[in-house]
Amino acid sequence: MKEFREEIFVMRPNLTAKAQEIMQKSIQEFGQEPDAVIGIHGRFTDYASHLKLFGFKGAGSNYYAKAIEHFRKLYKKPLFLVCSDDPGRAKMFIFSSQKGRNDVIFAGTIEDAVEKKIR
Repeated sequence: MKEFREEIFVMRPNLTAKAQEIMQKSIQEFGQEPDAVIGIHGRFTDYASHLKLFGFKGAGSNYYAKAIEHFRKLYKKPLFLVCSDDPGRAKMFIFSSQKGRNDVIFAGTIEDAVEKKIR
């Protein structure tokens, strides 16, 4: 286990720096210092087919709305960063219930991250 933690599953400095950059830009957009930054990964394409194999379906918009509200009750100024493989569905399932709120921000897609275009 020590080898895994210290040599294999180690955050790469360039990815850690990029994550920090995304968070700082998002905090600036939020306009205040959050007391919690919460990541939401909307997996609407690849994971959906995986769930079907086991007789399940993906989370709906009600799930995301309830989850976000849960964290709003826990923290005074939470900031939610959304990443998704399908921005259209993220808009439909996550952002549609958040109209008028500035604490839910789309950070990007996996393609954006790979192409170094994220935020």
